[in-house]
Amino acid sequence: MAFMVAGTRQYQGRTMKESHAHLNITPREWDRMVTIFKEILAKHKLPATETQELLDIVESTKADNVVSGG
Repeated sequence: MAFMVAGTRQYQGRTMKESHAHLNITPREWDRMVTIFKEILAKHKLPATETQELLDIVESTKADNVVSGG
């Protein structure tokens, strides 16, 4: 179980890796998701600083979401 603090609450559910392992996300699928995510942020005119902050957060989860060698 993972324990992450968000405000005054603690997350006690599965880790990102445990939650996504069964999806077998490939690097190509991940890259497509990031492209779509960027398009959505641009469509809603999110400022560059906030866009980069979100992309950095998403990128920090890649190793736990993407299967290697796909």
